[in-house]
Amino acid sequence: MGTALVAAKVAHFWPPPFSVSGLKELGLDVLVASGADAAYALVVGLTGGLLLRVTRRKPALQRVVGFSLISFCALSVFYGLLSVRIFEVLRSPLTYPLLYLGGDLKSLRSSIRAFVSGWYIFGLLGVPALYGSVVLLCNRFVRAPHRAWFRWAQVAGIAIIALWAHQAWVQFNGEWGEVHLDQSDERIAANPHYVLAASSFAELLGHASVKMKADFPPEYLADFQPMSERPGEVRPSPDIPRGPTNVIVIVCESISTQFLSLYGSKFKTWPRLEAEAAHSLVFNNYYSHVTDTANSLVTLTLSQYPPLTWREATAEHPQRPGTAVAEVLKARAYRTAFITAQYNEWAHQDVFLKDRGYDVVWDAKDSGCPELSSWAVEDRCMVDMILKFIDTDRSAPFFVFSWTQETHHPYEPATTWQEVDFLNGDRTYGGMSWDLGRYLNAVLETDRQLGRLLDGLRERGLADDTLVIITGDHGEAFGIPHKNYGHSGKVYQEDVQVPFLIWNPKLYSGQTSGAIGGHVDLNPTLLDSLGIAPPSSWQGRSLLDRSRPQRAYFYGAIHDYLFGVREGNYKYIFNATAGREELYDLSLDGQEQTNIAPQHPVISRQLRQRVSAWLHYQRRTFPDRK
Repeated sequence: MGTALVAAKVAHFWPPPFSVSGLKELGLDVLVASGADAAYALVVGLTGGLLLRVTRRKPALQRVVGFSLISFCALSVFYGLLSVRIFEVLRSPLTYPLLYLGGDLKSLRSSIRAFVSGWYIFGLLGVPALYGSVVLLCNRFVRAPHRAWFRWAQVAGIAIIALWAHQAWVQFNGEWGEVHLDQSDERIAANPHYVLAASSFAELLGHASVKMKADFPPEYLADFQPMSERPGEVRPSPDIPRGPTNVIVIVCESISTQFLSLYGSKFKTWPRLEAEAAHSLVFNNYYSHVTDTANSLVTLTLSQYPPLTWREATAEHPQRPGTAVAEVLKARAYRTAFITAQYNEWAHQDVFLKDRGYDVVWDAKDSGCPELSSWAVEDRCMVDMILKFIDTDRSAPFFVFSWTQETHHPYEPATTWQEVDFLNGDRTYGGMSWDLGRYLNAVLETDRQLGRLLDGLRERGLADDTLVIITGDHGEAFGIPHKNYGHSGKVYQEDVQVPFLIWNPKLYSGQTSGAIGGHVDLNPTLLDSLGIAPPSSWQGRSLLDRSRPQRAYFYGAIHDYLFGVREGNYKYIFNATAGREELYDLSLDGQEQTNIAPQHPVISRQLRQRVSAWLHYQRRTFPDRK
């Protein structure tokens, strides 16, 4: 079993480098990566040997113990092989939170297929079967000699494995660990069986949450107080552009600013929205508070910070109290709709959206389009549904909240794609197997469809009377500048900085804003643009309000608990699980490569207090409940 587990880790680093230094580095990587697996095999072997010895006088029971031990080891081999593939995709062994988040296999099947081949399934099933067969044959035909030299050889083998595991631990906490500190690569050194068991027991025993010392000034809580707790009457901002009555909000799935040409990317992924920026107000410092769709939906709907947990709020608390912007506008005689290209069953989003003020809630099932992936239909179908809703009744103003999906993994090509080779044939970007080129084409297709929607408004004479607000629900990481992938659970710029622009040809002519904000501020900004005061339960503030604090908060909780805040040019991240902190000056280090926290202890402490205030306010106001 131990040999199979170690071989699986070796396969992760294959093919080997063809240089002396490369081979030396490979040897160290394999040593560290497999040390915990060797220790796991040793513990299982010793425990199994002890059980067999204890039951030696009861042959029937010993056979049961022996068969159970072989079955357990075969299952361990299966999971060891599977976990390497899981790590290559998620940059983490499987944990209870990841198992929870991936519980809807119906929706996940397209993403799973992208990483599973016939040969992989053959190996995944064949290797454990081969292991079991070899063990059974050895038990039948091979007998260990009862001699002193053999016992001493066993002792020597145990000592070697123990020394191996010890050296792996020393290197992990030494030179190797320093090189891989704060990188996802370090998790390859974990034994996946232990990680899954430990995270499951932690959740079972209620130890899976995190606490921080409450050492912040009380005034720091003001950033999170809802409208009802703020002094004075909350009024719309004076002297800001107003006029349009119709509103369309478009949330782009898995899109950060990193790969958007509108925000300076070298890849021309948003040429149409680059052109439409001449009729927009573009915000350059806007953030998602979390890197998952379900919790982003809560914030974008209710203007409340999401619960600071890895759990999906729409699934855990679909009836979460709060006032949706659709309810505010419906009370003012608006026609309201939630329209998306995805299937709303994911994480009970359909239940969460019920009774939130929408006249209609349309998803992929209502589009009449064939399925593009297990997640959704093409984004063009969403645009068609929006235009259909607009055309149904022109006697009242409309509000549409919409959500694209084509940019969600596995980035299936749509029928309307005009594929562009953004990478010039290079598929090594970030050293990952995910297809960045296909993702960039999906982003380009979203741009085309958004352009088609804007054209539709112009054709109907509605452009000047419609605000179109465009943002992203979270980022999508591809291994550069940090070794994070997909919905990573990290809080670097590529994970949480998302686009935000307000389009209206009558009001805007190419303005930009440096205001710092996040998803919680979208609805207050929307109502501020309409001249409507926000509801009392909202925690966000209008980005058009010049007196708002220039801060944004975000967190990740898939692996470690990460809490972050952006204030001015400084970006602070606190790993509450490991007790590590990072500080970056984004004006000098936009890719967050140089951690300056040790050089700025006062700034780090103040921002850590900001993060602590956020955690304590949210846990006090919205306690986690299963």
